[in-house]
Amino acid sequence: MPLILAIDQSTSATKALLFDTGGRLLDKSSESHKQIYPQPGWVEHDAEEIWQNTLAVLKGLVEKNKARAGEIACLSITNQRETIVVFDRKTGKPLHNAIVWQCRRGDPICAEVTLAGGVEKVRKLTGLKIDTYFSASKLTWLVRNKPDIKAKLQSGDASSER
Repeated sequence: MPLILAIDQSTSATKALLFDTGGRLLDKSSESHKQIYPQPGWVEHDAEEIWQNTLAVLKGLVEKNKARAGEIACLSITNQRETIVVFDRKTGKPLHNAIVWQCRRGDPICAEVTLAGGVEKVRKLTGLKIDTYFSASKLTWLVRNKPDIKAKLQSGDASSER
């Protein structure tokens, strides 16, 4: 019977879960990661730590289930959605800690857009409200505050897609 391997990369931990096709949980492995608070209202994660935790939980789960590892038919991934990481295209390494979905450092940027009358334009273009939950203010903050990241993004040497 085919198996489904899932990665749940949440705000506090990385989990690997093994399911049968009936949705029954067969086994799981989990590894927490640290929360980084550079100042009040700001939340970051070490993206390299998350990547290493992902490799570790996958390896551990597959090793515990060696006899059935060949039955894994697919991989499902869920993640933090609006958390943003900028990677160096050449090395694949993060250029800054991940800025987490709950981080409020984009509040002043959202206020600027609102004061400039951008609420309706953003809603029409995206269907979304202006809020620091979404990644645009986080990326804008990085571009404004980290000249090296801005330069790499402009030259194409960096990406927020890995």
